[in-house]
This record gives sequence, structure tokens and C-alpha cells, in this order.
Amino acid sequence: MMLAPLALVYGAPGTLLLRNMPVVGARRLMGLAGWRSVRVLIHPVTAAFLNVGAMYVLYLTPAFAYTQESPAAHLFVHVHFLVAGYLFVWSIAGPDPAPQRPSLRLRLLVLLLAGAAHGVLGKLMYGYGYPRGVAASPAEIRDAAQWMYYGGDLAGLLLAVMFFAIWFARPHQLFTRGRPGYPGVAR
Repeated sequence: MMLAPLALVYGAPGTLLLRNMPVVGARRLMGLAGWRSVRVLIHPVTAAFLNVGAMYVLYLTPAFAYTQESPAAHLFVHVHFLVAGYLFVWSIAGPDPAPQRPSLRLRLLVLLLAGAAHGVLGKLMYGYGYPRGVAASPAEIRDAAQWMYYGGDLAGLLLAVMFFAIWFARPHQLFTRGRPGYPGVAR
């Protein structure tokens, strides 16, 4: 669930959809994307909470044990993390169009903080044996926590590569709040 959203976002399904829709339908869809509630949902901070925050809830509470007993809850968790991961990756470095996309500076800050929060969760799981109440040995839980920690680092590194590819394509946006040119350069 950490790497699949990267591949899905990199495929640019939104652009593909918009190019293959009639113009009227594409305009309506982009109009929906401009709604305040949708903009809040696709904001990097919201996407980070949906993604990383949900991991804290799942692994540090009895929720994980419940998902092991309920096939519907297990399926819900997988769908949630796929969608939340997609939203997070897309909000940070997605190639698809977005209305009023936040600055590169804010997206970089969210990427760094979400990566740190993910790493802390992996360490909590490793050090304190979370999740509890599951039919797994302490060694298996530690192994899973290591996979989460290092897998999250790999996914974060790949997302950072995607992000910096955008930054290097338009470096002036990081420093000038969207105005063309570079700091200190006369216009």
C-alpha cells in the first residue's frame, strides 16, 4: 500500500480521463474539483492525516485486531489506504491538474513531516510491540515494523524524487510564491 499509490499517480489517470471526455464533461468535472469541500479533501495536510494519521489509529489501537477478524473491515482498510495514499501522493507530486494547488514549499514541508511521522510510527511499533492483540509473535511484529519503517523510507524517497522533478522543472515557484523570476533578479 506504500508503493501502489506512487505507480497509480505517476500514470496520470486524471489527465487521461480529461483528455478522453467530451469538453463539456471535462469542464464540469474540473468545476467539481474547485468546490471548497473537494479542495479541503485534496489538500496535502488533509491527505497526510488521512494516510499517516489513519495508520496511527489502526496500529496503536485495537482496530488492527478487529480488522483481522472482520473481512469487511480488512477490505475497508485496504481500500482506505489505497485511496488515502493516492490522495497524498497526488497532492504532493501528482502530474494531474488541480485547482489552487498549494505552494511547493508547503508540499515539501508536508512530505517531510509525514515521512517523519511514518518513521516514528514504525519505531513505536518496533519498540513497544504494536499492534497488540494479534496472533503474531513479538519477532513477527518487529519484522513487520521494520518492513513498515524501511518500506516507508523507500516510498518517501520515491515520492521525493517525483516532487523534486516538479521543483527542478519550475524552480522559481519554490522561492517566489508563484511569481515568475528568481529572488533578487530585477524584472
